[in-house]
Amino acid sequence: KYHVVSGKMMADDLEAGDISTELGMSVEVTVADGEKMVDGAKILDADTNATNGVMHTIGEVMLPPSLLDVLSGVDRFATFVGALETAGLEEMFGWVNKGGAMHTVFAPTNAAFTALIEADDNIPDLVTLLDLPNLAEILQYHVVPGKMTAADLTAGELSTLTAAGNLTVALPETGATVDGAALQAADIMAGNGVIHEIGVVLMPPEEEVSEASGAAAWGVAVALAAVVVRRV
Repeated sequence: KYHVVSGKMMADDLEAGDISTELGMSVEVTVADGEKMVDGAKILDADTNATNGVMHTIGEVMLPPSLLDVLSGVDRFATFVGALETAGLEEMFGWVNKGGAMHTVFAPTNAAFTALIEADDNIPDLVTLLDLPNLAEILQYHVVPGKMTAADLTAGELSTLTAAGNLTVALPETGATVDGAALQAADIMAGNGVIHEIGVVLMPPEEEVSEASGAAAWGVAVALAAVVVRRV
């Protein structure tokens, strides 16, 4: 779908700029010295007509931005991306397997992490938060296997990438929520999944976090979970 654009566009119709694709993401057309390129791919043969459109042959397969590419390109997700890197999870969201598994990410903003730190005396700064022994588990709790747009969400539970627990989706009239957190922005598309922006750092259920992370981590996890509950 990243290679398909709605409507019939001949080579002469292509102008420098972004064109929306059927994937819901844009490709960039550039023009230099009379030569037109799409996402850096040279058009080798243009204007091959068909009854239902037109085809332009290019010299390479275009990979759409991955989840990691999209998250890294948005400043308000910088803390989340940094946490993924600290936990060694960034490859999961990239193109390591050239188009591997699809994921749905409920991505907390920088403000969500700041609010969490300010609300709990046990976490004086971001360094302490990123040093939590169950950081990877917390982050994986924000990720659901498969690609689910906002329209695909139904009330009930969603399995996450951690065995610590499932997310709970509710569909009030004001819009979908996940563990009580509203989607601040939905359907931010990537080639290997979709991102929904949330304003809260979600925490796995307390008792399951304690089993997975041990008693030492449990005290901090419970404190964090309590903060989230109060802010929802």
